[in-house]
Amino acid sequence: MRPGTIASVYLESVDDVENYKEVFDDLSARALDPSETRIQITQIIKELQQ
Repeated sequence: MRPGTIASVYLESVDDVENYKEVFDDLSARALDPSETRIQITQIIKELQQ
């Protein structure tokens, strides 16, 4: 868990919302696009079948 995050379902504080927005933006930037994800999963499956 990222420092400063809380395990709350409801975020009322502007700082909390901003913190989670930054986490979400970071994860979104790191995520593969759907095509790259399919390629990655296919490669992993092939490796596991060997």
